[in-house]
Amino acid sequence: MASVFIGCLCSSLSCTKLDETVYSSITAGSFFKTREEVIANYIRPFSHIVGSYEYRIWHLNTLTTDETSMPYKDGTPPADGGDQIVGLHWHTWTKDDSEIKNTFDALYRGVGYTNATIENMEGVDFDKLRVGLDKQSVLAELKIYRAWYYFMIMDMFGNVPIVEKVGEPLYPPTSERKDVFAYVEKQILDNMDKLADKGTPNTYGHITKAAAWALLAKLYLNAEIYTGKLTANGLQPGTARWDDCIKYCDKVLNYTGGGGYQLDANWNDPFKIKNELSKENIFVVVYDTTYATEMRWNYKNLHPEHQKTYGFGFAPVNRAMTHNNFYKLFGNTDKRQQQWLVGPQFAADGVTPLKCLTGAQKGKPLVLDPLFVNAPGDTATMLTAKEFHGARNIKYELQKGSKISQMSNDAPVFRLADIYLMKAEALMRKNGGAANTEAVNMVNTMRARCFSTTDPLAKYTTSTLTLNELLNERAREFAWEGWRRNDLIRFNKFTSGTWWDKKPSEAWRIVFPIPSVSISINPNLKQNPGY
Repeated sequence: MASVFIGCLCSSLSCTKLDETVYSSITAGSFFKTREEVIANYIRPFSHIVGSYEYRIWHLNTLTTDETSMPYKDGTPPADGGDQIVGLHWHTWTKDDSEIKNTFDALYRGVGYTNATIENMEGVDFDKLRVGLDKQSVLAELKIYRAWYYFMIMDMFGNVPIVEKVGEPLYPPTSERKDVFAYVEKQILDNMDKLADKGTPNTYGHITKAAAWALLAKLYLNAEIYTGKLTANGLQPGTARWDDCIKYCDKVLNYTGGGGYQLDANWNDPFKIKNELSKENIFVVVYDTTYATEMRWNYKNLHPEHQKTYGFGFAPVNRAMTHNNFYKLFGNTDKRQQQWLVGPQFAADGVTPLKCLTGAQKGKPLVLDPLFVNAPGDTATMLTAKEFHGARNIKYELQKGSKISQMSNDAPVFRLADIYLMKAEALMRKNGGAANTEAVNMVNTMRARCFSTTDPLAKYTTSTLTLNELLNERAREFAWEGWRRNDLIRFNKFTSGTWWDKKPSEAWRIVFPIPSVSISINPNLKQNPGY
């Protein structure tokens, strides 16, 4: 958590409600009379995302993959959304699901806040009010921040409206996905040179030059998907942009502003409680236990008995877990395996066993079973899983003794490790899927901190680094960071894949449906194929 960012956010917004209605009648002329009012308006779009990024957006991008699920536990449905959460794993969601509607609404609400902020800022005299910020840089950042929202909307929902004015038009028409791609690209290219450099005061948690380049690299990495044609039979691929992806990866890798970016010494340094000190995090969503809440992995992932392990002032609820096929991707000598809680669980003394609380195992030692073979006759599906099934993720450092179910770890959106692997993939795609020396070096450089120097498994070669193995490496490095759905779609494994309790699904499910309620309100919205 960054104190400067949160301080501005708190003092300006009181941080009590993140989903207020946007009123276009609040204009620069009638409201923005002081520096503090301008700063409050500037921060508003950033405060909105904290309530959605590690919750709604994460749900749709992670619970739909082989990475994570929230099954029934000993007959008790997941509290986050019951059968709809189960349907995310099964790929049986519908256009009427509230999980999808709430995410769609949250993303467009972020667009609305950003549009209102841009409109209001345009008429403000920054010098007169002694704002202490460069107006053109602020406007440029807000436009790229809006482009990031549109990137997420396009990625998740495909063909969607593009709106730049609050309430105008009243019923915006649907744009094709390729046109949204072009819009996002243009907004970044037109504004990135006006952004602040890393190290400029008060830019933590904001869009800097390197963050814009990282967003472009991610956009170009998926260009074939985003510029393609969505049909009821799936996707007709569009135009690849591998060279452009490499170009903007190189801009980040060669960047020297503010000292540039370096891989942190330890694989889990980017996820520490004080991860604003990370050298590799390029852009983060800022969280704080009081002023920017909803980072709650301590609450959602752990078993209630883990309260005794970590000295929490609350009982976790045992919802999210990682199942067998994903857990098997992590080798025993890979330090990243440390992010999983498995096997016998103990209280803080390391001796007292934790206990199962429900089902036939009630009162017996809690043994977390990542492979679903804990006892003879055990079955594990989304409806029949038991409280001890699945590994629990502790990638984000836990605050021992925490009295509330909130965390101050900021959520990385882009970090340098992703730049290395994006460039490696683009190089391989250009080379017919085969790795060359440069691609191998990219992956091995990133991977070195995860193994001992003498481990024969530490390094890939041009023959062992296949595209499928690169996908597996992305799984290990970015587990629970919200990129798995994006990756599986690019590798054509999202709908065709079979994992745990999920069978192959319809090809058109690479995007979510436009919520039926939204279509009933705006007749110009068009439903995605298949729904």
